[in-house]
Amino acid sequence: MTMRSVPIRIRITVLYSILFASVALALSLTTSWMLQRTIDASTHQDLQERTGDIRKQIHAFNVQPSHAALQDRFDAIYHFRDAGKWLQILDEHGTWVYRSARMAEFHEPLALPRDLPRRGATSEFQQGKHQVRSLSSAIKVDGRSYSVETGTSIDKDLALLRQFGLGLWILTPLVLCAAILAGHFMSRKALEPITAMAIEARRISDKNLDQRLLV
Repeated sequence: MTMRSVPIRIRITVLYSILFASVALALSLTTSWMLQRTIDASTHQDLQERTGDIRKQIHAFNVQPSHAALQDRFDAIYHFRDAGKWLQILDEHGTWVYRSARMAEFHEPLALPRDLPRRGATSEFQQGKHQVRSLSSAIKVDGRSYSVETGTSIDKDLALLRQFGLGLWILTPLVLCAAILAGHFMSRKALEPITAMAIEARRISDKNLDQRLLV
């Protein structure tokens, strides 16, 4: 069966259905991409704010390079707040200033301040059941340079994206059905003038040749 042998109403219905389905698919993919970008931007901003907070704390502590007091003070702050946070600080000489319990357990390496890019380096790693996204940045405080890596669990973000993707898969059959119905409706609307003209033409015979089709 060729395309020309298919009734025009069916052909128009198929074309409109493909058009509406394509628009719905493009909208779904765009929405998914925007959600992913929004979540990534929010997580990155949160990590940057934590890095800025670390800079303020180092400046406020104002300790000498022996770091012993700095280690104790950071431990007092983060030891009981480590449920979803990962933090480690390295000075410009390669000496550990602070490592949270999870970072120490995972042995996550950290580059020296001079080896880190200006905008920081983002990475992800798996620790136990947690998927972690971290930001490593070089900061300068009171003339001394430090490498700061702060991380956070993105398990909730990944779960949200999975639920959104599952919702899209569930809605896909409904969207296709809606596209077919919309295509059928549009094809009927498009063919209504032709149908009306055909009906009117059938009424004209050799007995009423004075009748004319409406313009």
